[in-house]
Amino acid sequence: MADIRAILRPTPLLCAALIALGVVAVYGASLRNGFVDWDDFEVVINNPLIRSFSPRIFSSFDPELYVPLTLFTFQIEYLFVGAQPFMYHVDALLLHIANAILVFWFLRMMIKNRGLALGGALLFAVHPVNVETVAWVSARKELLWAMFFLLTLIAYEKNADGDGRWKKWSVMFFVLALLSKPTALLAPFVLLLLDWRRGEKISVRSLRSTWPHFLLAYAAGVVALIGRGGGIEALGPWQALLLAFRSTTFYLEKLFIPLHLSPIYAAPEQITLGNPVILLSLLIVIALIASAWFLRRFDRTAVTGVGIFFLALLPTFLAYQKSGDVTLAADRYAYVPSVGFILVIVALLSHVRNRMAQRAIMVIGVVVACGLGFLAHAQSLVWTSTRTLFTHALREDPASHVALNNLASLALDEGDMDEAIRLSSEAVRLKPAYADAYVNLGAAYGRQKDYTRAAQALQMTITLNPEHPQAYFNLGGIEQIRGNLDQAAAMYRKAIELKPTHADAYFQLARVLLRQSKRDEARSAYQSAVELNPRLQGAEPELDAL
Repeated sequence: MADIRAILRPTPLLCAALIALGVVAVYGASLRNGFVDWDDFEVVINNPLIRSFSPRIFSSFDPELYVPLTLFTFQIEYLFVGAQPFMYHVDALLLHIANAILVFWFLRMMIKNRGLALGGALLFAVHPVNVETVAWVSARKELLWAMFFLLTLIAYEKNADGDGRWKKWSVMFFVLALLSKPTALLAPFVLLLLDWRRGEKISVRSLRSTWPHFLLAYAAGVVALIGRGGGIEALGPWQALLLAFRSTTFYLEKLFIPLHLSPIYAAPEQITLGNPVILLSLLIVIALIASAWFLRRFDRTAVTGVGIFFLALLPTFLAYQKSGDVTLAADRYAYVPSVGFILVIVALLSHVRNRMAQRAIMVIGVVVACGLGFLAHAQSLVWTSTRTLFTHALREDPASHVALNNLASLALDEGDMDEAIRLSSEAVRLKPAYADAYVNLGAAYGRQKDYTRAAQALQMTITLNPEHPQAYFNLGGIEQIRGNLDQAAAMYRKAIELKPTHADAYFQLARVLLRQSKRDEARSAYQSAVELNPRLQGAEPELDAL
């Protein structure tokens, strides 16, 4: 019996080792994954901000979020390994292990039950909904802000236990969380929840311990709004609110039953209360909030978990719009909210006192963990390559115009123009107002030297989205081929105006200006191109001679 109790109450070091072993068992094979053409090229491979250590990361958005610390980690990796994906995946794995151990530490502080805390941390470590965050290189910001968010909470709780040295650490960790991703800005409200959980009354006077956090959150919010711009302009306020309810219940569905995971979840076509799914989602959220209200007298820790889930999820409701499209959810946005979800489970289970029931819970937990680990391992391999990712997405949703268009981009890269046209045309058929599909369609026609149809497709892109830099760049290429140098230069300048880091636009503009005998302007454009992408050096001998 003593041996069984020892297993149920392992040492902290053994707990950390078990967590690390679980993560490696699930994600080990995914270390061979490559980059995927789903932000990885823009964020890492072709991002001039990470090719050298530059303070520009503190004055730039990537592309709309202020994430200088995330960019700094990419700078370090790029310095040592360049654009080789293995080390990026290793670092993601290590960060996830660290986060799972921090979840264990946090849960242990909340429920004082090491066995349940270990179970909750293992659930976090192997849950399939977290695969996107770990297996996708571009999701680094989620791993980082989660780590520093958890450290903020742990340090704040340690400070409340009487160790005043932890207060400054809590503030410092919060700064790092904000620099990783501004989603962390609602963390001060979680700190107030922790105060409430300990029985403190929340008042203006009680805010004295959190005012630095709130001040920092306010500053981060201002910066985030500058970078974010519109965000949900495709939706009205009422639609955005209703979609938030549906998004919340969708995440809960995936946390309870993590099947049919995908990088793309299309929003409902009908975002009104007339849609039964939307109405049911609204009722479920209201029921959850009401349940938490009644639960407050029975278990404040569980209510705190509910609060963490909702507060961590709230900023993601501004991320519905992607390239003019509206999405329902993204698995990575559930990474931190899942900590609150798990806290609710372990807090409620901590009330079980019957020995037989405790052993049954342990057995069920092991079975569930093994099943989730198997699903997570399979899902991690979905991220092996661009083709495997979007083939999977299309299998989950055959009507996904986004998946079709990304496969069209892959066909373009592989030189299969007929396939690119077929896939892009199908994407346009499914969603006639999808600007990105017209860009690929135009590029495919252009490579087939059908410049009339290419220009028509690109003009349609601009009609749908007047701020699409790639459409102007491709139109510039058509005009350049046709010999209309003034129009080509105008198109390239427009592309640069919309995307100042567009190295290829600078390079092609330099070529056009050189043909126009505008040598000084050509030299300036060429220098900008090479600064943004050193690989362009030597691509045009005449420009090198300027």
